[in-house]
Amino acid sequence: ALRQYAAKVATPHPLRGGSPLGEPKSFGGVVAIVEESAAGSRQSNFLKFLRARLAAALPTPPFDAVYTSPLSRAAKLAAFCGYPDAERDERLKEMNMGHWEMQRFDDIIDERLQLWYDDFLNQPTTGGESFRDLYARVAAFLNELRKKDYRRVAVFAHGGVLICAQVYAGAIPLEDGFKHLTSYGGVVKINIENHEVHISVFHTAD
Repeated sequence: ALRQYAAKVATPHPLRGGSPLGEPKSFGGVVAIVEESAAGSRQSNFLKFLRARLAAALPTPPFDAVYTSPLSRAAKLAAFCGYPDAERDERLKEMNMGHWEMQRFDDIIDERLQLWYDDFLNQPTTGGESFRDLYARVAAFLNELRKKDYRRVAVFAHGGVLICAQVYAGAIPLEDGFKHLTSYGGVVKINIENHEVHISVFHTAD
């Protein structure tokens, strides 16, 4: 499950955004993907698919606030769904894979890679983050959010962020997070305890 997550963090599926830089089985969590015309066309088609899928999941009343990861793949989906002015928040970025970004698994020569596989919760990627680091910043975002006078909030983010949101809400244990990776275009809805704010988190194409 961890390697599956790493692959999804790394590179868009050819039909899920496309990338002239990323290759299958490579890391690339916070790398900004540069588009070519063909890739852009595939991305447009996939955005249309995601918008249709998300439209069915959106609640009827308007959101009090809409947030997005500043990474282009999330911000573009937010704009495509009608929220071009969604507030960007750095804490909603995908996990930072550090020196391993845009490298194929099999090409990485780093003794820390196996350490990370063995203990991804606590071991950071070389020059990047551990999963606890990712969780800490997502939790900080949600802690701040629950202090605001909101009842409905939408968040456009990434697979790792969606896992962390579910952990924060008490829906899944942190150790089992990768078993609950949401598919592209998926929606996670959480209610923060003791504070009636309903948060819909949308999984963009990673």
